[in-house]
Amino acid sequence: MSPTISTMRLYLRLTFTVFFLGLLPTLSIGQGAELQARLDAAWGRLSADPLLFSASIGIYIVEAGTGRVVFDRNGRTGLLPASSQKVLTAAAAMDLLGTSYRYETEFLLSGKPSGGILSGPLVVRGGGDPTLGGSRFASHSPDRIAVMLREALGRAGVTSLKGGVAGLADAFLSPTIPDGWMWEDIGNYYGAGHGSLNWNENRYTLLLRPGAREGDPVGIVSTEPLMPGQPFDNGLVTGPKGSGDRAVLYFSPYSDTIVARGSVPCCGGVFRISGAVRDPVRFTVRQIGRILGAGDGAVVWQKLPAGMPSLTPLLTVRSPGLDSIVQDFLQKSVNLFGEALVRSLSRQAGGDGSYADGLNRLQAFWLSKGIDPRMLTLRDGSGLSPTNRVAAEALVRALLYARGRPWFPAFDRAMPLHDGIRMKSGTMGGVRSYAGYLKGYSGREYVLP
Repeated sequence: MSPTISTMRLYLRLTFTVFFLGLLPTLSIGQGAELQARLDAAWGRLSADPLLFSASIGIYIVEAGTGRVVFDRNGRTGLLPASSQKVLTAAAAMDLLGTSYRYETEFLLSGKPSGGILSGPLVVRGGGDPTLGGSRFASHSPDRIAVMLREALGRAGVTSLKGGVAGLADAFLSPTIPDGWMWEDIGNYYGAGHGSLNWNENRYTLLLRPGAREGDPVGIVSTEPLMPGQPFDNGLVTGPKGSGDRAVLYFSPYSDTIVARGSVPCCGGVFRISGAVRDPVRFTVRQIGRILGAGDGAVVWQKLPAGMPSLTPLLTVRSPGLDSIVQDFLQKSVNLFGEALVRSLSRQAGGDGSYADGLNRLQAFWLSKGIDPRMLTLRDGSGLSPTNRVAAEALVRALLYARGRPWFPAFDRAMPLHDGIRMKSGTMGGVRSYAGYLKGYSGREYVLP
C-alpha cells in the first residue's frame, strides 16, 4: 500500500506497475507451488530494492469475482493511506447519502422591501455546499450565482441591500478544520477547512512580485478574489530563476494574520500561489456581498438573533449531485469535498455535523460491512492527516463492497486511470499509495491496494 520512506522517486510507481501488470494476468492460469514461487520471488525483489530500505509496505490482492485472496503481505498492517483513503469516504457517502444527494444554500429576505430598499440583511443560510462560488461547475461559478441572485432580487422588488448580507451558520459545528492536520497544510489551498458556507473552495490566490535578484524580498500585489484588510506577515524571498513555488502559507486559529514564508522564482513577472482562508463562512458572506454590491461587511450568526424580522425565502441554490462531486473528489483529489462528505454523514443521520460524529459514523458504516475497526484509524475524510492509519485489506474490502452496489457505475467512472489501472493514488511526504481495480489479460478482475 504505502512505502513510508523519506526519499521516493517515480521508480517506486513503475516497480508497482510492473509487479501488478506482469504477475496478475497470470493468476487466472498459474497453479500451485510454481505460481506461489513466482509471487514470492517478485515480492523478494521488490522489498529488497535499496530505495525501499526501512520502508513499510502492505499489499493485499483479491480476485474480484470470488473474493479469493491471491497475494497478501502485511495486508492487516495499518499504514498511512494519504489520498487513497478517499475511496472509503466516497463509497460510504454514495451508499448513505445517495448519488442524487444535493446540498442546499438558502437566501432569505429579512423583512419586506420598501421602495426597492431592503433595510434588513439578505440572510444566507448555509447547508455545507463545497461547490458554491467555485470554478469546477459552471452552474455554481461566482458569475452564475450573481446572476441568479440579481434576478431573484429583481423579482422580489429589491433594488438596494441597505442591510447588507448576513450568514447563518447553524448546519455544522466548528471548528472547520479536522483534528490532526499539520500547520504546514492548513494555510495552503489543499488544506482548506469546511464550513456551513463555503466559497471558491475556501481558497484565494496571492499575487506576488519577486525581486530582480536572488534573496530580494517579494512584494504582495493583491489577492484574487479581493480580501480587503487581510493582514499578511510576508517573509517571502526571491529564489533562483526556474526554482518554482517553494512558498508556504500558515495561519493560526488564534490570529487573523496569514504568514508567508519560503521563496518564489525571479524573472517571470507576477507569480501566483494559492492559500486557504481562515474563516470559510465569513469569507463567503463577504464575497456574496461584493458580487451584489452590498459592501465588504460580514455578519455571521450561529443562530438567528432575537427580534429579527420575519424571513421570506428568496432563492435556494442546490449543488450538483453527489455523483458529480465524488467524481472531482476522486479524480482531482479535492480534500475539501471529503471533509464536507464526512460532516454530511453526521447531518443526514440527525447528528451535529461535527467531524467527530461524522468520522464515528464512517467507521461504524465500514464495521457494519465487515471491516475490522482495528484496520481503520480515521482522523479526516480526505487522507490529509498524517495520523490516519488504514490497512491494505480494509481498502480492498471497501472496493469489493462498492463493486456490488447499484451506484457502482458512477463510482467506477469516478476512479482515476493510472497506467491502464482504475485506481486512486495517494501522495504525501515519503508515502505512495494505490487502491483500485485491474483487469487481467484473461478478463478476470482483481482488487488491489
